[in-house]
This record gives sequence, C-alpha cells and structure tokens, in this order.
Amino acid sequence: MNTLRKTIENWFTAVAFADAGQPGWTDDLWTINGKTKPSVLKQLLIFGAGSILMYVLAFTNADAFAALCAKGGLWTALPIVSVLLLSYVHGHFAGALWELCGITGVQKKAAKAEPKAAVRKAATPAPRFDTTAVVHG
Repeated sequence: MNTLRKTIENWFTAVAFADAGQPGWTDDLWTINGKTKPSVLKQLLIFGAGSILMYVLAFTNADAFAALCAKGGLWTALPIVSVLLLSYVHGHFAGALWELCGITGVQKKAAKAEPKAAVRKAATPAPRFDTTAVVHG
C-alpha cells in the first residue's frame, strides 16, 4: 500500500475518533515517520551551534561577503536572505533557551462571547418635542 495513502488514511481515522470524543488518537498526527518533535535541549544545542557557526562565518568572511553582494543583480538579495536565515536559526535557539528555562508565552484561551442585548426597534419613531415654541405667560 502506498505510504502516503496510508498516512492520510490514518490521519482521517484519528480525526474521526477525536471528533467522537476518544482522546489519544491524534497523538500520531504530530509525528514525522513515527518520530516526535526533538527535545528542547536537543533543539537548543543544534540551533545554538548553527547560530554560532553563522556568526563565525559572517565575521571571518565579511570582506568576501561584501564583495559578493556588491556584484549587483540577484547578489544584492544575499544580505536579506542571510539575515532572514540567521534570524530564523537564532530565534529558534532563543526560543528553546527560554523554554528550557521554563519561560513560555501566554496561552490564549478561547474568549467567551457575551450575548449582546438586542436593540429594540419600535415600529413608529419616538415623538419629538418642539423646543422652539415660546410660552408667554
């Protein structure tokens, strides 16, 4: 049987059982080839090493990098791409570091919508009082 077909079939089965109120069936949806997400310490070490490597390469080859970017054409996009890549790697490192320290973001709970009071619309408009009339006594 095709592995992609089997995987999709398992996903649909898991979703169907989860909808029926049977927990535990969706655990395998978030795995890749049977492997779960790597541990936080492993992510910290991998992205930390990648971040250090990128910084070392950037500072040791700054002149060659600047000359390459000065060529023009598509090479002018190289600084933008390199900064985005460095930001991604360093951001994952920092996120893993914070998570390892026990500092995580606030998990938003679904806000309960309060029922709005229905606006009553009268069939006839409210009477208006004439305030321009002068009363002489």
